[in-house]
Amino acid sequence: MDRKGWIFIALALFSLVFFLSLSPIYDPIDVNIYADERTFFGISSFFLVIPGVLFVIFGLMGLWMLWTMSKTFLRSIWMVFFIASIGIGLGSGYYHLDPSDQRLFWDRLSISTALMALLAGVVTERISLNLAKTIAPLLILAGIGSIFYWAWAGDLRFYWLIQYFSIIALPLLCFCFPMKGDKYIYGLVIFYVLAKLVEMVDGQIFSLTDQMISGLTLMQLCGAVGVYFIYRKSAMAYNVQKK
Repeated sequence: MDRKGWIFIALALFSLVFFLSLSPIYDPIDVNIYADERTFFGISSFFLVIPGVLFVIFGLMGLWMLWTMSKTFLRSIWMVFFIASIGIGLGSGYYHLDPSDQRLFWDRLSISTALMALLAGVVTERISLNLAKTIAPLLILAGIGSIFYWAWAGDLRFYWLIQYFSIIALPLLCFCFPMKGDKYIYGLVIFYVLAKLVEMVDGQIFSLTDQMISGLTLMQLCGAVGVYFIYRKSAMAYNVQKK
């Protein structure tokens, strides 16, 4: 195994040990209650449902572009990412129409799968293909498994591991092993961090804006921008392949 592979595995193992050392993490009692639950045009929580359309649009754009590219292992990984992004849009809309833990499962499943597919794609670009063919599917399965574990035990530790490990590993991989187009990965990480920050002050933002927009709506818009960045990154590869 090359040095890049060992560095990634060491980081993954350290993160896993750290999260396993924590006590179980559970959702707060009010996890399914949000500041902006206004109904417009007969759609409940309208401003939490509609932003999901952007995920669907950008996901479809990515799939449409990848469909015409040469069939490679990396192309398959990015297709999983864009399919999961579409799932985020659909799952988020489905959840916010009638929030419940059962519906939240589908939203989180898509988010976790998209994050791991994104990480798998960045890893595949930077390490040997043979190693990537082992690591990438394991990452995606880990993302899916974290949500089934949460649904079974109510414990969010592995879901949090998926999120925070990805957001730490992505810029580190780009910094240590730079490639053309990394600016889009950095952009995604910045908007993901912004999304988590505004999510934490959902109600405060809703009050400060005189109930015009909530933190959760801004969170979804930031997330959609991140998907668009990956579309732009994929478009660079598409344009190179056309030449």
